[in-house]
Amino acid sequence: KLSAGSLSLLDARSQGAYDSSHLATAVHAPWQAFTVSCPGASCGVLRPEQELKAEFAARGVHPLLDVVIYGSWSGGWGEEGRIYWMLKHLGHKRAWIMAGGFEAAKGHVDATSDVGVLLPASSAEWSSALDDILAEKSDMLSADIVFDTRTSAEYDGS
Repeated sequence: KLSAGSLSLLDARSQGAYDSSHLATAVHAPWQAFTVSCPGASCGVLRPEQELKAEFAARGVHPLLDVVIYGSWSGGWGEEGRIYWMLKHLGHKRAWIMAGGFEAAKGHVDATSDVGVLLPASSAEWSSALDDILAEKSDMLSADIVFDTRTSAEYDGS
């Protein structure tokens, strides 16, 4: 059993899904909150590193505690993976994705139990950002092979 204060719990699903139901102590963390100009033509571009760290801190993420992220799993677009990737990019070493997402967890976690706690923004140091997991458009254009793992529907923009 997880004890209070042992982790931060982030819900990466849509606002409507979060408002409808979420795990106790989970904080809404849509990927768009960490990008510039959403909605807009630049939506998806990450905000500067210090802004990202501040945004995560405001949502209770502490660099020395585990972060568990859940989404809609097969019912979503991989939002939990995007949040995980951002944390890894920022050097957070203790981020996890909840297998099966919200639907799998809600049958095994008492929604009223204390599975985490929000912490105030911390002065603890984050690890250095991992720039090698970022790619620019020019990197992609010069690559010999690019693997696109999206489904056909995702690729087509549906």
